[in-house]
Amino acid sequence: MNDICDYCKDKTVYSPDSFIDYLTESLEMMMNEVPRMIVNVVQILTMNPLREVKKPNLGCILQKSFCSCLVLPDENTTELAELVEVNLRFQRKLEELLNSDRFFKEDFAVVLQPYLTHAKPPRLADGTIDLSFFTPDCFHFTIKGHEELAKGLWNNMPQGGGRERFAPRPALQPSVHLGAVKSPSLRLNDSWLLFVVFPF
Repeated sequence: MNDICDYCKDKTVYSPDSFIDYLTESLEMMMNEVPRMIVNVVQILTMNPLREVKKPNLGCILQKSFCSCLVLPDENTTELAELVEVNLRFQRKLEELLNSDRFFKEDFAVVLQPYLTHAKPPRLADGTIDLSFFTPDCFHFTIKGHEELAKGLWNNMPQGGGRERFAPRPALQPSVHLGAVKSPSLRLNDSWLLFVVFPF
């Protein structure tokens, strides 16, 4: 997500292709150096709704500095439309990379967890964003937000085979499904590592 926040400052350095190059290099290093590992990569959020996360505090004001490419453009501008499209390209490139067989070996696998692909910020009954999911900087998640992300990841992991769930918003994870513990796709020997990457 940081690359999307800075995309307008350098469209080459913060491009989807650069992101994929760095991620590929990191995953190849893990694949070559760490045996018996499953890496779960969580899909990048659709960031445009984060423009609505606003609090009357210094942290939210600072968001204009550390994520200016997202926060500063006016609605219906070419700059914002370009950033929304770039966000989609980040998601598509990540899907293309991780839905291939490139990172599958007998003792190593990388799995894309797509449950946040279409996620939207949780809202209150009056339609406003539920700010209890966001820290004072109006960008990162609170413990409550991370709990919901963790539930979504846990409930998604045992699906496998392209049957992973897409959550309309992180807050729709009412509980952890204990069936995940018994899932054949999560049966690992004691010597396996399970690693999760949130690229945001």
